[in-house]
Amino acid sequence: MPIRGSRRAWRRIPFRLPQTELPVDRFLKAMRSLRFRLMLVNACVVLLASMATLFTLRAGMQFALLHELDQILSEDLSEVELALAAGDDARSSELREQLERKARGHIQHRWFVQLLPVAGISGGETSGPDAAGPLLLASVQADGNRWQSVNTPAFLRDHPGPLHSPTTLEGYRIHTRTIGKGQGVLTQLRIGASLDLIRRDLALIDRITGVVMVLGLIIAPLGGYALAGVATRPLEQIIRTADRLRPEQLNERLPLRGRGDELDQLSLAFNLLLDLIASFLERNGDFLANAAHELRTPLAALRSTAEVALRSERSVTEYQELL
Repeated sequence: MPIRGSRRAWRRIPFRLPQTELPVDRFLKAMRSLRFRLMLVNACVVLLASMATLFTLRAGMQFALLHELDQILSEDLSEVELALAAGDDARSSELREQLERKARGHIQHRWFVQLLPVAGISGGETSGPDAAGPLLLASVQADGNRWQSVNTPAFLRDHPGPLHSPTTLEGYRIHTRTIGKGQGVLTQLRIGASLDLIRRDLALIDRITGVVMVLGLIIAPLGGYALAGVATRPLEQIIRTADRLRPEQLNERLPLRGRGDELDQLSLAFNLLLDLIASFLERNGDFLANAAHELRTPLAALRSTAEVALRSERSVTEYQELL
């Protein structure tokens, strides 16, 4: 037979569903942790440093490759200038055959050379890379000394005037120099090469940089999380030790690693606080024990007097005198 009050008693019992932590809550809790923030800072620093290093390396590699090409073209320019200074005429078929063979031998670099007549200034006063500024190219009809090798780009075949040296134009690195002997028509010498090989090398560097950046995006957070775990492990040990402390048991202390860092200083300060609390509780316990001892004797005397007074019937005056 069911008990009548059992249903009412059951209704009065509070019913609580078991609290389960959702994955979103765990993720938000992890994001608020010190370990996650240390991981984020470490990953950002590593990625920024890696990006700066890689971009600086690419810029330095580009400068080095371009400087090396400039050195080669400058040496070729000086070689042709020495050949002309030795007595070879710009219209010499032998000189042009040598330059043509060299251009065909460097076809993978698209190396080319141009010999262009220049009019308007004496040859004895103009020589070197900076002498081509105010000069004008003579027309082919006026002088038939104009010649260009294989691999010469189309946009340079009919170029109206001199170029700054060195210069980069439509994917070519070009060096220009005006040379000549005595009075009369000078010769403007152009030598250039394609930048395709340099761009190919830089494209390879860009691909390697992209792969390194992707790996950095994966490795930096994982490594930062692991390093943050190592850094926060002493804090977790401090928290676990603090959770085990009770007012009646204060003999446990936080461990010191002996490194003298901030965590050891925190543990030392916490241990000093525990020592003060334990000393305070011990003094209070002694005080209460002494007070209880001091109060025990008068209370016992009063109790015995009351018991003696209550053993027999007495008058009010006698009770007052005894108590």
